[in-house]
Amino acid sequence: MKKNRLLIGLKGPFIRFYLADTTALVEEVREKFSLYPTSAAALGRVLSMSAVMGTMLKDENEQLNIAIHSDGAISTIMCIARPDGSVKGFVNNPNVYDVYEDSGKLAVGRAIGSGTLSVTKSMNMKGNFSSTVNLQTGEIGDDFAFYFAKSEQRPSIVSLGVLVDTDQSIRSAGVFFLELLPGYAEEDIVYLENLAANMQPISAQIKDFTLEEILEKNLGEVEILDERELTYRCDCSRERFQEKLLTLSRQDLLDLAKANQDIKIKCDFCGKTYTYSAQELNDWLSDAESA
Repeated sequence: MKKNRLLIGLKGPFIRFYLADTTALVEEVREKFSLYPTSAAALGRVLSMSAVMGTMLKDENEQLNIAIHSDGAISTIMCIARPDGSVKGFVNNPNVYDVYEDSGKLAVGRAIGSGTLSVTKSMNMKGNFSSTVNLQTGEIGDDFAFYFAKSEQRPSIVSLGVLVDTDQSIRSAGVFFLELLPGYAEEDIVYLENLAANMQPISAQIKDFTLEEILEKNLGEVEILDERELTYRCDCSRERFQEKLLTLSRQDLLDLAKANQDIKIKCDFCGKTYTYSAQELNDWLSDAESA
């Protein structure tokens, strides 16, 4: 299996690119959650873009929360990404398999439907920045391109793809994101427009070529500024879920303790289950009263 590589660089002085192969990452998630093909493609596209966007953060303590809420069979996708290239995410409905009748391609846009894309940047002690845009097609790539243009005033092209094989495994997945930098000229806009009009789907390119070959094929001579590894990582813990339990009201905790049953909490991002006993709840309540 290929590594989850991300290349960051420049084409000339005013076009920056991020090119990532996320095949192994998306396959790991497909297996972890037993995703059907359309669910795998939808979550895989959002995960891939989220991982790349996470590397754009400046501070190691920052994180991105990216969410899609819509009216389709896939109504919720949530991802959390960090500057170190780690990402985690989940889809509310893992069992969607829908294809367009005319093309036979996975019907991600139809499965998601109409709704919103929200991006929240948690900037440590500096507060949060949040922006929400309406979904344009539900196909994810178009929606992120619209987000960058409307919310961040960053003209860009976004190519996202997940190719699912006949055995439902992920054959290829990746991102090709290009943006114009301040000072760009009309010729740079035309260059990106022509590139977008003639470029093969990124999943097809990743299936057949290395990242370096894709850059050569599409951009010619470029300058590579950085290379990162992208990973799927959930940082949940028993202590974190305990903190969430303790945000409940005292009466809610008393009611749970009186039921005299173990409380089980399952993490949406990794599937791990944490168990808390009624005795633990009583001990927490006693400690709170003593305090």
